[in-house]
Amino acid sequence: MVLGLLPHLYMPLASATNPPMNWGYARTREGFFYSVNRSQYQGTLSSQLLRTLGRAVGAAPADPVPPEAASGAGSAVFIRYQVRNGQLEFRVDVRNLASQKTEKSFAIQLPAGGAPLRAGEEIAKRLAPSARSFGTRDERALREYVAALQAGSAPDMAAALQRAVAADPGFGEAWVAWVQVLAEAGRREEALAALEKAKQGGRLIGQIERARLDWLGATLTGDAKEQMRALTLLATLLPGDVVALTAAARAEQSGGRHAEAAAWFRKAAAADPRPAPWWNQALYASAYAGDWPGVQSAFEGYRKAAPDDPNAFDSLGEAAFHLGRFVEADNAFGEAYRLNAAFLQGLTMYKAALAQWMAGNSERAQERFRQFLDKRREDQDPLAGYWEARWLCLTKGEDAAITAVEKWTAQAAAGDAKALGLAQAAVWRLAKGHMKQAQDLSRLAMAEARSPAARAAAAAAVFAASPQSSGRAPDPWLAHRLLLRGRFAEAIPALERMCSRGTPGENGGAAALLAWAYLESGNAGEARRRAARFPIPAAAAEDIFEFLPYSRLPAVRKALGL
Repeated sequence: MVLGLLPHLYMPLASATNPPMNWGYARTREGFFYSVNRSQYQGTLSSQLLRTLGRAVGAAPADPVPPEAASGAGSAVFIRYQVRNGQLEFRVDVRNLASQKTEKSFAIQLPAGGAPLRAGEEIAKRLAPSARSFGTRDERALREYVAALQAGSAPDMAAALQRAVAADPGFGEAWVAWVQVLAEAGRREEALAALEKAKQGGRLIGQIERARLDWLGATLTGDAKEQMRALTLLATLLPGDVVALTAAARAEQSGGRHAEAAAWFRKAAAADPRPAPWWNQALYASAYAGDWPGVQSAFEGYRKAAPDDPNAFDSLGEAAFHLGRFVEADNAFGEAYRLNAAFLQGLTMYKAALAQWMAGNSERAQERFRQFLDKRREDQDPLAGYWEARWLCLTKGEDAAITAVEKWTAQAAAGDAKALGLAQAAVWRLAKGHMKQAQDLSRLAMAEARSPAARAAAAAAVFAASPQSSGRAPDPWLAHRLLLRGRFAEAIPALERMCSRGTPGENGGAAALLAWAYLESGNAGEARRRAARFPIPAAAAEDIFEFLPYSRLPAVRKALGL
């Protein structure tokens, strides 16, 4: 009977069973208080609790916290309860998981009637005064909501949530959960019908829950404009909720509105006690918007949040590279390397060399590349000679690179290293019109490859070199095959599709190749638009087509007068 009266305190136990829809993840400290106090709809409670509690909720303060429960957490909240003289007494302890010492304790006594709701709110307010009340005062609705949390299947969960909203039509959280579980179960029409019923509740449902329902409805109907409106409203209503703020940022970014995305990421950084990831995202979004001052200010925020993180300088370097600020890119990549030469396996120095080469500073570029190569050899990297051949392709052309890579491949160890060398040689041979040699080398590469990454590179080379294409192929494979054969107009649709996916940082190489294809097809206007920015270097050993955008784009820009 006591458990029936304590649905909030049962939620961590229900969540721990990993039901199909773990709404709020109430087995964690954060999720528990999100559910009890609606902090997912207010935003500040989460940050306050993250600073003071950690992630775990336990059950018996007298027992040590197991290591698996403490993973990633700072502190844990333990709650005990007992019936005494017709009242429910709750004892709350906050324990430091590292020292196993109690940091805070308090007790609450309440009359048994309605105690769980009142106790949950009181406990959370003691821990975070800004906590808000839960979405229902109806115990029947709450019991069904908790029954949904502990349900063993999606149908049982949906049924319990339906009973919860029937008991309290204004229970917004239950409406949102019901629609979501129906949608996740593939019951789209039922989810839409539930949304219509929720709308009949009108103002009984809170504004935040209505916005969430609007977003779910727009997602179900594929209405991108309405999705954006609902997300923007949620982020505005929840100025301290990092999830809502970053969702709005990503929605803006997916629509190509990078300045707006940067603004939302900045707000997320201000709301999160660990803001470095959001400053990083704001930095890139500012770069995509062409906003160099915005890049610099986001970098300063990142550096303040993570002073010793070389990734801050690497990100700054990539943003500068994207905007054609190659000297600043070189300086930033060099600083990342100085902070940690092992970061990204030293590839920051390779990117610094590429920045100097793109700037026309060949002597400085060679110095930077020599630093990178010396470190690779010092670390006994089996691909050091492979990287040297790739650099020769950019600086001396395919003929010099073919000679170097085939010499290196002859002595490379069997397996992935040899496969990459053969695949790279095949593509360079193809670029020179050596069709038969390219076909032979690509087949040898396929036979040598072991890992998924090496096999993918070899397969791309095989497809590019094959006399005839058969079946459907990924757009990058198709585009590279056509470009290397000089069939520029035919490559444009695949390149356009590549450019439509992801951010400019992810599809910058495709944009550079699209500029080349448009120029060769006689469309200088589109070529100029696509050549306005520079592709951020991924510097991946398996990217055997990396030479194409960096070797072709300078000539394209020169021809366009850029």
